[in-house]
Amino acid sequence: MSPCLERTLAEELELQATRAELGLVDAFEPVPVGDEQRFLVRAIVGQGGMGTIYLARDQRLDRDVALKMVAHRVEHQRLEPHLQQEARALAALRHEHVLQVYDLAKTKAGELFIAMEYVPGQDLRRWQSGRSLDELLDVYLQAGRGLAAAHQRGIVHRDFKPDNVLVDEGQGRPRALVGDFGLAISESEVDDEQLARGGDSAHHSVRGLMGTVAYMAPEQLLREPADARSDQHQFCVALWEAIAGDRPFAEGGRRLEAEAPLPPRPASMQRWVHGVLVRGLAFERRHRFVDMEHLLGALERGWRWRRARPWLAGVALGALGLAGLVRAWTPGPCEHAGDAMAAIWSDDARRDVDAAFRGLSVDFSDDLAGYLVDGLDEAAARWTKRSQEVCEARGRASAPDPGLDRRRTCLDRWADRMGRRVERLRAPDPDPRRVARAHELVAPMLELEDECRLPPALIDERVQLAVEESEDAERLGRMDEALALADEAVALARSHGTPCQAGVDGDVSGLSHELAAALYQQGHVLRERSATEQSLQALSEAHLDALGCDDDQRDVDIRLYMAKVTAVDLEDVERAELALQEARAQAGLLPEPALEPRRVELWKAAGLIAAHRGDYEEARAQYQRGLEALGDPDEHPTRAAELIGNIGVTFHHEQRYDEAAAAYDRALRLVEAALGPRHPETLDRAARRALNSGLLAMSRGEHEQARERLQEVVDMGRPGLAIPALTAWAQSEHEQGSRERAVRAADELVELLRAHPDLPRRTMATARITAGQILAEQGDPRGVELLTRAVAAFLDEGDLDTVQQARYLLARGLGDLGRTAEARAQLAELRRQPSSVEGLDELVDELERSLAP
Repeated sequence: MSPCLERTLAEELELQATRAELGLVDAFEPVPVGDEQRFLVRAIVGQGGMGTIYLARDQRLDRDVALKMVAHRVEHQRLEPHLQQEARALAALRHEHVLQVYDLAKTKAGELFIAMEYVPGQDLRRWQSGRSLDELLDVYLQAGRGLAAAHQRGIVHRDFKPDNVLVDEGQGRPRALVGDFGLAISESEVDDEQLARGGDSAHHSVRGLMGTVAYMAPEQLLREPADARSDQHQFCVALWEAIAGDRPFAEGGRRLEAEAPLPPRPASMQRWVHGVLVRGLAFERRHRFVDMEHLLGALERGWRWRRARPWLAGVALGALGLAGLVRAWTPGPCEHAGDAMAAIWSDDARRDVDAAFRGLSVDFSDDLAGYLVDGLDEAAARWTKRSQEVCEARGRASAPDPGLDRRRTCLDRWADRMGRRVERLRAPDPDPRRVARAHELVAPMLELEDECRLPPALIDERVQLAVEESEDAERLGRMDEALALADEAVALARSHGTPCQAGVDGDVSGLSHELAAALYQQGHVLRERSATEQSLQALSEAHLDALGCDDDQRDVDIRLYMAKVTAVDLEDVERAELALQEARAQAGLLPEPALEPRRVELWKAAGLIAAHRGDYEEARAQYQRGLEALGDPDEHPTRAAELIGNIGVTFHHEQRYDEAAAAYDRALRLVEAALGPRHPETLDRAARRALNSGLLAMSRGEHEQARERLQEVVDMGRPGLAIPALTAWAQSEHEQGSRERAVRAADELVELLRAHPDLPRRTMATARITAGQILAEQGDPRGVELLTRAVAAFLDEGDLDTVQQARYLLARGLGDLGRTAEARAQLAELRRQPSSVEGLDELVDELERSLAP
């Protein structure tokens, strides 16, 4: 019988079963297949679109095996050499979490089959239903290790999903084994129309690339070669599905637009898991983890931290000395005083942080990686030194010392906080805007001059954790996450906070340390989200809780922040000064260790308020006192740069451009030395310096040089500085009579204003005056609209001189458009308010005459 007429294995099995049923043979006879009829096939144990799984006996080695009979396809002849190569590679791969492959052969009918390890059990999809997070992570980490082992041998799975993982529970603890490593061939290729709509969740081959569309990485859907990072994407889709119950993408698979967002974190998924999965699901493979080992490491560390939290909570509660108990302490060998920090900032952690940031596709990744690693090295060294000092002091003490106990507790809190921050940095968010803020997690860890500078620990550890995690998310610019955590902290504090004050007639008030901390953080985040009134409401309530609980340190922080918000956002200098005075009075009650770090913030707040009052000399004096309180600028480069930059701004407002330039240059050098020349904060300071240089050139009449410098600022793409630069440029061109250039600059300015409506009101109003004047003179109705909005903005601020100038320009623009009645109405408003602007009365008279009928 020729091969083409040979019965298939399924037909042969059916024939043997029929013969047994009819009594033509004494018993069912297994069907031999393979070279020298090595395997005796007994039964079908599974079937799917990709082929059929049979239970067989390996006669040579006397063991049960599974035979995967790949559904017959026309591609077999073309792909058979590739399949044989992968089968040989997998046969050489021996790993406890990879299904062992023994052979690749054919039946007499030409059917391709794979002989592999037989594992009684069920696939991961069926097993994972109803499992706890700990159970899921245990099994998925095993499967991930199997993938990682294959990747080390250059083998890519291409189709990782729960259906391709077996779970063996025969030995007690479940054991995951990954199978189907890229050996199966699909039924049909995905056509262009199918790709355009995302395909369906069936298994497909895309020009030789395999995968199940619902799990496929974007590069697979785009018909690009799959690699180990494609498996990483599929692994994260599967784990997301296991935890949340649904995949992160619809049945049609992932959308093929890079900007398409991932769905929000499911309620059943913990934040740390979500952070790891989000990175593993990055659209661009270069933004994912370097390899499976790094992804698994991030999951394992988060899992260990999660399981350690109940123990840590017990330690924290014990350290607080609840019910008046003082924890007993037995002196131990001080050479182990740094062990806790060594476990947090280990060699593995150091390598992970360095590799994670160097692997990001941002210009400043190497410089930032160096800053983070060096900073954490220094922070760990300082902590270890302090821990050693406390240990040795306790060893010398003849009796328990509450002061040393407090320092030990403070050091434990520093270590706890650093541990969480290190874990965040080991799996960074690939968003460049958030990456750029990673240094804000490290800089505070270097301020360990006094380990007890933090506000007192809260009694409820859950509130403490939510507050600190919100702070970290805020530092990274993850404002939605930060607000959700702050809201969670407030809710926890209201239900679990320990009241610190009895109310009238014995009623217990709602005041608590927990609520003060949670509301303060909530107010902080709300202000960052531009919800100023809501922020001040939360801060006011936080102040009452802190005041009622004698929480002096936190109350100083709250009042200082209220002063800044009131001065900067509301421009209510009088109210801000009152808040600052209250903060100063409260700060006087603090012990020196707690007061020292807050001195910088006191002087900075005083400088901000003086600047908003227009007293720039006083503002500079306050900023300078803040610098002196800070100490060596090189030790605190970003904080020092902020104060020095603020000094530059005061010179800038006074048009003392040479002195402003010196301050900007100094701030730039500090930041550049710390974060590198390409970090966004460095570029922001470089843009501010360029803006200052352009304005200086304008003041000297160096028109061409001014244009070059201001254009440089615009090209840097930083709206907060580009708008003032364009405003100055447009004004300069207008004064020089370069009409075409002035109009072009005004048009560009209008577009920027439209694209960035959340910039400071005064910046936008000033820009509208300039653009409005230029466009109105050209008969463009947009000019009148811009001037009208500028008048309203300056009226709100109470800046009457600027209102009068803007109103005059508005009247002139209305007159140029032939809207004479409206122009006269604006002039009438001008007449009602005596002008202190030199020469304005004459201009109004002249315009009024030109509008006369």
